[in-house]
Amino acid sequence: MKTENIRPYGKPVGQLVMAARGDTLTGMLAGVRSMSQPQRPARVLPAPNPSEVIA
Repeated sequence: MKTENIRPYGKPVGQLVMAARGDTLTGMLAGVRSMSQPQRPARVLPAPNPSEVIA
């Protein structure tokens, strides 16, 4: 890889651009993962009543 390609990321603005691109990629991967998860099956038993649960 040539150093001319990565030189802009050595400046503060370039660092912000790189961080934004990384955050965007991470968000997209998280979105794709959430879409690929199967739906949770319906519960057989109802959810417990919080006032009846012993802490």
